Amino acid sequence: MRNCVDVATDYESFPVWAPKEISESLRKQGFQYTPGNVKASRSDIDPNEVSYEGCSCVKQSCEVDCDCLRRFNPNYTKSANGKTTLIHIDDHVTTSNSPPPVYECNSMCKCGYQCLNRLVQNRLQRPILLFEGNKGVGAKTAAAIDRGEFVCEYAGEVLSDVEAAHRCQRLSADDMNYVIAVREHHHGGNMTCTYVDPCHRGNVGRWVNHSCDPNLVMVPVRADSEIPMLALFAKKNINAEEELSFHYGGLADEEISEQNVKRKQCLCGANNCKGFLPYDLSLFANVMTT
Repeated sequence: MRNCVDVATDYESFPVWAPKEISESLRKQGFQYTPGNVKASRSDIDPNEVSYEGCSCVKQSCEVDCDCLRRFNPNYTKSANGKTTLIHIDDHVTTSNSPPPVYECNSMCKCGYQCLNRLVQNRLQRPILLFEGNKGVGAKTAAAIDRGEFVCEYAGEVLSDVEAAHRCQRLSADDMNYVIAVREHHHGGNMTCTYVDPCHRGNVGRWVNHSCDPNLVMVPVRADSEIPMLALFAKKNINAEEELSFHYGGLADEEISEQNVKRKQCLCGANNCKGFLPYDLSLFANVMTT
């Protein structure tokens, strides 16, 4: 694109176009693009460690007798127009439901990289456009997206809970916070939490802004590692050049108001806007203020 730079620098199959002003600002910040999660310097968590066995399928794409599909169930389907979509998108959009976990084929599998059960690990499926708006830098899709299609991962440094809290508590009131905490509740009452920070090393998900009425939903997806990829899927049909957004999560407003914390204004402009960005008290426990 004219007067734009691919800030993904060929790490993706499709470009992430940004105006030169945004690209130059990122260069001065020392930002490093990475298409997937990476190990943080002060963390023992390795998101690329292989944790699962692979299937022995010899076909280009796995079928119903595949070990992975029998063990974890199918995740994706081809729509009538040839688009690959998430089967259980309704369960992920409706928070009252308990969606099934998503496991893709991995590097130990013998199937091809065009396998239907390899989607999120193949990264971007279309170009993304960065722009400067009233919320700072945002991201738009260059092409229309169907409901249930994979859009991008929210990737960056994978942190321990201690390092995640440490980074958040060092932020000033004017600093942007990119750390996201994704909690998964499992059978038996167990819970796991994944912390990802794309501030210094990350991918295009870094520029997907919050909305109280978003067009994307975050879904934990696993392939090689027990550490999930935080995948963003379309929860509704999205037009070309429409801004991409997801809900940042956090506690309910009434829970936060009881803690007397300073909060940043939400500028999403949705009819149901809460007025403030979501807030995760567990990451800011030592920086509460009246």
